[in-house]
Amino acid sequence: AWSRASRSPEVRPALIAIDLDHFKFINDTFGHQAGDRLLVEISRKLRKRGRPGDVIARLGGDEFSILLFDVDDASIDQVAESYRLEVANHPFHCGDRMVEVGCSLGVALPGPSTTSLEEWVAHADLACRIASLHVHPLKSLAGVSLPEALLIETGLEFDRAWMVVDADGEFVS
Repeated sequence: AWSRASRSPEVRPALIAIDLDHFKFINDTFGHQAGDRLLVEISRKLRKRGRPGDVIARLGGDEFSILLFDVDDASIDQVAESYRLEVANHPFHCGDRMVEVGCSLGVALPGPSTTSLEEWVAHADLACRIASLHVHPLKSLAGVSLPEALLIETGLEFDRAWMVVDADGEFVS
């Protein structure tokens, strides 16, 4: 996917990172079988929502990534929001209880300065982490270098209050 995106400027890819909310609570409260069942249900919902050509993967734990090809700036927010709603609108039943499952979602668009798959994934993960501090998905700017992303990540660990996000949820550098 990275080689296709990096060698073909006419292909406009995007990478969505998704982190489930309340997964640890479900695992700890209802057991690992309930957590496993939730992961299977969410995987099915994401696959059902997927467009032809979208690549959906579980990275581990409660993290998923979705690779989109041929998206434009006007539609990426709608596509990302539709994936978020697919998770947010999922009623998860544990016995006689229903647990709300939400998610944080971040989007990374590779830019000319994006030099590797690892950097692209780091941008999506960072956008997801920043989005977890807010109520809406966040699109990371492609111009953030990997060292800057790591610096921001370190800053998130020590001081979550200094992150600057504009009214549209865009990271302001």
